[in-house]
Amino acid sequence: MVSRSRMPLSSQEMPQALDQFTDGLDEDIKSLRKATPANATDENAEVLKNLTSQKRKLFSDTLKSLRHMGFRPHMSMDVLASQSSLAAILTQLLPINGDEFSSDTEASDSYLHQFLHSMPAVREASRAHSEDLTTSEVTRSVGFLESMLSRTIQHRVTVGQLAIELTSLRQSLEKMQNLWRPGSYEIINISDVAPESLHTTFARLPHIVKVGCVIIEKHGSMGELDHDCVLTDLRAWNTKIEAMATLFAEEPSLPDKITSPKIQSNGAEARLLLKDLGKRLDELTAKNPGLGFVFHQIKLWTEVGPEISNGHDIAPEASLSLHEYDQELTKLCDVVLVTIQESEKSLSQAHPIDYKGWLVDSENALAAVIHALHVQKITSMLAETMDKLGTLSLDDLPKAAALTATVLPILSQYFNICQ
Repeated sequence: MVSRSRMPLSSQEMPQALDQFTDGLDEDIKSLRKATPANATDENAEVLKNLTSQKRKLFSDTLKSLRHMGFRPHMSMDVLASQSSLAAILTQLLPINGDEFSSDTEASDSYLHQFLHSMPAVREASRAHSEDLTTSEVTRSVGFLESMLSRTIQHRVTVGQLAIELTSLRQSLEKMQNLWRPGSYEIINISDVAPESLHTTFARLPHIVKVGCVIIEKHGSMGELDHDCVLTDLRAWNTKIEAMATLFAEEPSLPDKITSPKIQSNGAEARLLLKDLGKRLDELTAKNPGLGFVFHQIKLWTEVGPEISNGHDIAPEASLSLHEYDQELTKLCDVVLVTIQESEKSLSQAHPIDYKGWLVDSENALAAVIHALHVQKITSMLAETMDKLGTLSLDDLPKAAALTATVLPILSQYFNICQ
């Protein structure tokens, strides 16, 4: 899998070639700028003429290099209109999660925003430019930059979509990894998808109680009332809530309809805590009716859905045998291996830097690889396979978890390739 997905040498040379181009261009510009006299006189007229020729040659060579990379001097009106509005461009760009890519990928966003910020001045140059350049030359140079911007936006959109798909894939793989933890906890199936309400409640309730305490403090300060006992009581309850929130945060992420006795125990304890908190808030409201508006808002978060029972009574027609689950895993692995093999063909489309249009063609090849990897399809298949775990018998569930662990290296390597 690793050898088939290895980037061709031509693609590995791309960053170095681009760095050499930009660094060389920057040095040439600085050198010519430094050699240019501040004022034009009769004595330096010949020097200025020679410098102008050098500048025009550098300008011409730069445009030739951009054309050799595959950029075009003219873009269609539809493309120009679509990227003329900064707002329209930004709405296409999905956020990139740093967990899925290297820091270099996030840093590239900064360069893109600098590019977008400079484009209005670039377009203005076509209307007010140096007399040393013709209108045609300026128009072509602006066209090349518009072409570069168009390509950048296209690939940024592709990377943004890939980031979302990889996040879903990573979460599914984490659930797979957590299935097989012999000695740490056992897993059982439940009759329905476990609600996320408890996790959401205990993630937010500590902050809500803290805000409530601040409001009560201000209420007492402005009304010259003593609320110390109420504040002490609420903070003590918040300590218990934060401790339960920590337990929820440490729980392993498992597939739908799969849980563990420890997770169920935490859920039962959390429901009891919320029930007791609701009763205590009623008591505090009765004793402090002036603070009822605060207690009411907190109590809204103590109401959660019903507890999900174990799935011991799964209907026979809905059950899945261990052999059938094994076939599902095999099918998933086959699709992954075929996908990687297909993506290898797209990699071969990348060209060396001496090939005309090498940069754009190589970018197209990398985009084709991303498409050929079918991350969304693989993630959906993986999620569907994990969903079927809930229909296995309790006796087969540990065996299925062990089978899942055997295919995890293949899927993990696939994820690394997609990154």
